[in-house]
Amino acid sequence: MSVHEISARQVRAIANGTCTAADLGVLVAGQRSKALAMLALLVRTAEEARHPGARAAAEGWRLLARVQRRAPGAVEDLVRYPAVSAWATAALLALGRPRTAPSSAATPERLALVAAAAAMRGDVPCVIDLPPALCAGPFVHLVSLGSALLPAGLRGEAAVLRHGGAGTVIAGRHADILLPPRLDVDAPCWHALTPVTVGAGRTRLRLLIDDADPHRLLGGQGPPPERLPAAQREAWARRLRGGWRLLARYHQQTAADVLTFVRMVTPLGGERVSQSVTGRQAFGSISLSLPEDDVAAALTLAHEVQHVKLCALMDLVPLIGGPAPDLHYAPWRTDPRPLSCLVQGMFAHLEVARFWRRHREVTPDPAEAHHASVEFARWREACAEVGDVLSTAAGLTKCGDTFVDGMIQVLRAWRHEYVPPGAQAQAERAASEHRRQWDRRRLGRDNGGNDTGQRR
Repeated sequence: MSVHEISARQVRAIANGTCTAADLGVLVAGQRSKALAMLALLVRTAEEARHPGARAAAEGWRLLARVQRRAPGAVEDLVRYPAVSAWATAALLALGRPRTAPSSAATPERLALVAAAAAMRGDVPCVIDLPPALCAGPFVHLVSLGSALLPAGLRGEAAVLRHGGAGTVIAGRHADILLPPRLDVDAPCWHALTPVTVGAGRTRLRLLIDDADPHRLLGGQGPPPERLPAAQREAWARRLRGGWRLLARYHQQTAADVLTFVRMVTPLGGERVSQSVTGRQAFGSISLSLPEDDVAAALTLAHEVQHVKLCALMDLVPLIGGPAPDLHYAPWRTDPRPLSCLVQGMFAHLEVARFWRRHREVTPDPAEAHHASVEFARWREACAEVGDVLSTAAGLTKCGDTFVDGMIQVLRAWRHEYVPPGAQAQAERAASEHRRQWDRRRLGRDNGGNDTGQRR
């Protein structure tokens, strides 16, 4: 069993943005252990519950162990793929419900596909059974690789996946399908995921645009949208590459965070407003709408990777000690937030302020520099306001106090940085208007009004 330790110095360094690669590695190692423990628990829980997919889960676990011995990097890639932990979390929760509850989310047999994908990534020959539940739809989703389109004769039937020198075959009693030799491009029977690769050497980023995995979306956002057309997938890739170049050139610490943590981007559709979200149950994933330009893409990556990083930290050490029922004003929301969300929001918006602080120095466009100054002033003051609340809050643990103090340390250094008077006044007007909106909504809630708030 792995034991993970993190020091007060590392907690503070994560909070103030001075963490090293070794500090980030502690968070990654913790998440890897968490994912492996979840998979082992899933196999055992499925067996104890006598779930129909228990046998396939156990077979997948044995194959994963065999691949680990021959190609450990392939297992590392699969275990850290965000859709794996999102699926495992959902399956464990479903298995833990009373037997009278719906069990459609209890799919332990999917571990067979996870293990098969690891074997294919590591080029380890394998033969593994796929029970009918895995072939029920038109596609078999091979995690982090893509989706095989099943012929009619395979759908709803038990099948066998064979990978070896002759390629990869999914074979059933009435039909079979040979997957193409290259799985990173589309083929008549294969829908590939879209890789985004940009940069070179230490700043080379590689992530996947996953618009296929059924467990890619977070937070109960409804049914997944349809797969993106090829032109839209390329538009997404261009935008992410452009955002990454800005981070790699001007925001090196943030770029190091993205390189370390972000493995998967999931497009969100169906809404015109810009939105982005991360989830603790899918470490390394960011779900977002298509950014309007490269700056927006860079800013979204910078904002959301903070949530990814903080979720990993909170899996190692508690920052909030016990119930904290009081709700507080958050300058980035129009609904009251608990203490844990204030910590999350402040950490993310500290990075937003840091992004605009740097951007106003490097953009050649005077109008954009003015906008960056407004945004820096706005979020610097917003974080300072929340920092005052957190620094006197009774619900933080000792590690929580250290973390908040690390964030406040950054704000102290920024306190007297010059912002043009016009930009400062514009930021103050925006903050005042937001507070007025919050007060009006609070009054509506106090009077029995229906307020559902906003996402983040």
